[in-house]
Amino acid sequence: MKTRGIHFLMLLFFFLNACSLLEEEKEEEQDQDQDVISKESIAAKWVVAGDNQPIEFVEFFEDNTYLIIANQPLKSTQADINYLGTYEILSTNILQLSDFGTMKFRMNGHNGAVIEVKLENDREYSLNVEKTEMIAGTNRTKMLCRIWKRESYGNDTFLKGFELKVLFSISGTYFASLKDPEGNRFGTLNYWKWSDETESAICVSNSFPVVCDSLEQIEIVELKNNLLKIKFQDADVEAYYPNSSLN
Repeated sequence: MKTRGIHFLMLLFFFLNACSLLEEEKEEEQDQDQDVISKESIAAKWVVAGDNQPIEFVEFFEDNTYLIIANQPLKSTQADINYLGTYEILSTNILQLSDFGTMKFRMNGHNGAVIEVKLENDREYSLNVEKTEMIAGTNRTKMLCRIWKRESYGNDTFLKGFELKVLFSISGTYFASLKDPEGNRFGTLNYWKWSDETESAICVSNSFPVVCDSLEQIEIVELKNNLLKIKFQDADVEAYYPNSSLN
């Protein structure tokens, strides 16, 4: 009896030890999955949690464009708080952001992540971020959501010599980038949404979420994969063409 009891305890010990090892291996696999990122998995707007954070949000696009909106200047050589450029995935979860620095991106659940930002001036930040909801991905939304460049300015003498590019994102970001004749670039952040289910006009606001009730509607005169024509109230039609980058 004593021998059988010892054998039973030994089997129980080995069984419990095997279960513990399997659980540890499962947790390691989950950690590895969280560390592996792709353009598709991070393509979204990630809002920083908490008050008084240096960055408001980070947004990635599948064409390797990034947009960072900060709450304060992060680079001593730039007073602007808008940072945009292209990114490259260096390893499983390390991103190189052009003219900015590097970012370690680790998923935390389905809609959360932890990002560790290291700027080119060696400043470092560790931030918790949450993915925002997307606008319904209709065909017109997909056509609109890209970077567009205005090619001509007609009688608008104020903008002659300037270069205007605009970005619409599926997260509701509307970012306008204006470059003056000297090469200086200025960015303006707003938010957009369709005015109604016909998707024939949009509303733009500097606050989110966008409420169209009291806002001017911008008519979408024409929308194709290779052409966007819009019309502000009491203004001429403006034509835009796809562009690969905001820079």
